[in-house]
Amino acid sequence: MTMKTWTAVVVLSAALVLSALAGMHSGADVQAQAGKSYEYGYIVPVQRLESYELEVGRWAGTDADKKYLASHVFAYAQGENIHIQRLNALRLINKLSDEGWELMDAQAGVVRRAR
Repeated sequence: MTMKTWTAVVVLSAALVLSALAGMHSGADVQAQAGKSYEYGYIVPVQRLESYELEVGRWAGTDADKKYLASHVFAYAQGENIHIQRLNALRLINKLSDEGWELMDAQAGVVRRAR
């Protein structure tokens, strides 16, 4: 499958999650975000998660850069088919939401959380 297809799958999966979350919070009051600062991260599909982690470990960057990358780039395995990829993406989004991250841009895979 092409990268566009994978991106479309991630976007569709994220849109489903966002629509479910929007339905739960539709009656909630909107609060101003003045004074809040955020840190941003990215969700990235990779062929094999183990290979990605090995490549990051071998990367010749500084330890601080590797630590930042590990804490702000969240990879998940594409899997053998579209269903496995969707499950992997949703599992990652669920794990990240438990850690305070929220999906900002499903198409680009951007997440954020308040500092």
